[in-house]
Amino acid sequence: GQLNLNPPRYLEGAIGIMSSNKKGELYELVQTAWKNKYNSVLEPAFLRYYDSILAFAYGIHNLTSQLINIAPQKLSCSNITGWKYGYKVLDSITKLGTWTRDSGITFSRNGHINFMGNVESPEVFRTGLIGKHFNVTTKIDPPFVNLKKDAATLTGNDRFEGFMVDLLNKLASSLQFTYTMELVKDNSYGGYDPLTNQWSGMVKELTSTEADIAAGAFSITVNRAGEIDFTIPFLDQGATILIKKPEARPPSIFQCFAPFTGYLWLFIFGFLLALAVIFYLNAYLNPFDTYGLAANDVPMVDLKKNMSYDQLKNIKAVKDWKEANEETITTLNMGNAIWNSLSTFLGQGHDRVPIALSGRIILVIWWMAATIIISTYTANLAAFLTVDNLSS
Repeated sequence: GQLNLNPPRYLEGAIGIMSSNKKGELYELVQTAWKNKYNSVLEPAFLRYYDSILAFAYGIHNLTSQLINIAPQKLSCSNITGWKYGYKVLDSITKLGTWTRDSGITFSRNGHINFMGNVESPEVFRTGLIGKHFNVTTKIDPPFVNLKKDAATLTGNDRFEGFMVDLLNKLASSLQFTYTMELVKDNSYGGYDPLTNQWSGMVKELTSTEADIAAGAFSITVNRAGEIDFTIPFLDQGATILIKKPEARPPSIFQCFAPFTGYLWLFIFGFLLALAVIFYLNAYLNPFDTYGLAANDVPMVDLKKNMSYDQLKNIKAVKDWKEANEETITTLNMGNAIWNSLSTFLGQGHDRVPIALSGRIILVIWWMAATIIISTYTANLAAFLTVDNLSS
C-alpha cells in the first residue's frame, strides 16, 4: 500500500528500502480496523508481516477447499522436526518463480512486478545502491581509520587508510556506489548531552543528515541505537581482567581448615575459651543462677560473720544441697564449661542451660553466632573444593 510517501532519508540510502506506491485490496480494511482498535497507524514493516501471514492463510484455504485435511501437530522445543504439511502449504501459495544456486531467479508469472525500492529489474534490486553517492563521516582511530604518511599531498578518499577504508572500498566496488569520506568536526564518535538535549560527533552528523554513513570502531549502546541504525557487529571486544592462576594445593589432612585463615581460627577458639569463662562465672557469681539460688536456701541462723570456707561447707544445709545437686555441681566446673561452649559451637547442644536470664541471653547470642560461622565455613569449603577441581 501507499504507506509512507516520505520515508526517512536513511531508508533510501545504505539499506536500500523504499515504501510501495500501490495499495492492495485489503489495505484500507486492515488500516481502518487497526486504527479503530489501537488508535494508531500500522507502519510498513508490520504490514509486510501481515502480508506474510495472509499468504500463509491463503495457502491453508486453498488446501482445505480441495478437501485436503491438515491435522494439528504437537510441537517440542527439544525435538525439532519438520511439519509434514509444510511443502503442501508452500505449493498452494501462488508462486512468482523459482530460484536455484546455478541459474538464479526465474519468473514464471507474467505481468508487472515491483521489487523493493520500486525497481522492476531484479538485477537492480540485487544491490539497491547502484549509482548512489554517500557522504561518510569518520574519526582517526588506528587500525580502523588512519591518515597516510603523505596525506598532506593527497586529497579526498586517498588520504585515508585502514580496515574501514578497505571495507568501504570493497563494498563500493561490489555494490557499485561511490562515497566521499571526511573527518568528523569534533573528533568524537558521539555522545548525548541531557542539558542541551543534543548529540555530538558522528551521531549528530547522521541525525542531522550531514552524513549518510559513519565508519569507525563504533560502540553499540542503547542510547545510540535509539537514534541511528547499526550494521551487524564485525568485531566484539570485551574488557578482561587477568589474574595469576592459583597454584594447586597438595592433598593434606589439614585441608579442611583452608576456608578460614589461621588468625580467624585462633579468634574462634579464643572466643570459645572466653565464653566458657563467662558461663563458669555466671553460674558461680550470678545471684539468680545455681549457686545464688542455693545460697538463699541456707538458713540465716547457721551463718556467722567472717566464716571461713571450711566452716561454711560444714553447715548441714550446705552439705545436704551439695549431696542433692552433685551432678549439677560437676557440670559447673571450668572443664565442663569449655565442653559446653564447644558442643554448642558444633551444634550438639548445651548440657547445662543457665538459669539466670542474663546467662540465657548470652547463650542465645552464641547460638546465632555459631550458626553463621558454621554456614560460612560450609559455603567456603564447597567453593575451595570446587576451585581445586577446576584447577586440576
